[in-house]
Amino acid sequence: MATQIADTDPEYLECILDGRGVHVDVVAQAIAQALGDYDTTLIHQVQTYVYPPPANGVRDRTQLPHPIPGIGTKAAWIPGQNRLLATNGTRLRGGNFLSVTVTGHSPASARLALARAIAVATLAVAPRGPNLPSEH
Repeated sequence: MATQIADTDPEYLECILDGRGVHVDVVAQAIAQALGDYDTTLIHQVQTYVYPPPANGVRDRTQLPHPIPGIGTKAAWIPGQNRLLATNGTRLRGGNFLSVTVTGHSPASARLALARAIAVATLAVAPRGPNLPSEH
């Protein structure tokens, strides 16, 4: 397995792993608005592939995010991109906005399982962004 740390900025970490025909790209961003960025990214993803709907429905169902429970605050898998997005941020607490992309010669279920395991492990140790100011 080959490992490359592509970016070591504590607020933007990127790690690339290659081995056994599988390529993994992990990007962890420590930001105050991690939850907002996660939500915005998913909204844009849906808008791109659903609105306006073509005559026969959704343009590409593989691009629609599927919620994945048990990872951070929120997580979703986008099968057409082999990409898991997750965050451990909340409305008031800064967090990490994480992207794990797994490609290569393995079944889709194995790519998702690997992305899930990496996301859980990364969110457990990755830096969090600063907390947002509380609303009074």
